Amino acid sequence: MYLPPGTTLQDLKFDWGAPKMKLLWLVVLLVALVCGTYGQECPKGFNAQQGKCVAQRPVHGDCPPNSKYDLNQNLCIYT
Repeated sequence: MYLPPGTTLQDLKFDWGAPKMKLLWLVVLLVALVCGTYGQECPKGFNAQQGKCVAQRPVHGDCPPNSKYDLNQNLCIYT
């Protein structure tokens, strides 16, 4: 960007497109809030317990996909 000699930053006036930008930021904020709300749900087959998504482990079987067995809790914890 070329500035004539003697020009200061206070001399520059920027038009940020205020009405369009305000609407865009509002839309981005709303989408982020909606995604954050849906992101906190446990997948099908898991229940929320103490801030974690857990499932009972079958007696003779493996934990559901994307989960690990926690011996201390005797539960499958979603990872």
